[in-house]
Amino acid sequence: TKLLLLLTDGRPQDKDYGETTYDPNGGPVFRVPGGENEYAVHDTKAALNEARAKGITPFVVSIDKGGHDYLRQMCGDLGYEVVSNIDALPRRLPALYRRLTT
Repeated sequence: TKLLLLLTDGRPQDKDYGETTYDPNGGPVFRVPGGENEYAVHDTKAALNEARAKGITPFVVSIDKGGHDYLRQMCGDLGYEVVSNIDALPRRLPALYRRLTT
């Protein structure tokens, strides 16, 4: 079994995707010029689909509690999980690995 496990703390972004702004509560908001903020999500989705086409099973694990909106779009039927408490991550990863490789 070939597995690509992507661990992330939030929405995909890169300085080349556009200007970064911040909300008043201190959380990052990433915006691409023109009001679009989906380029990084689609770029990551394409990379995950390319991995799957090569026989690799991609799975995304995020600690971003508000990530369901873009993760559904980014992962589609590939699968993802949000671990809302980072302290639970070391306990959750072995169970995910077993599920994905059996």
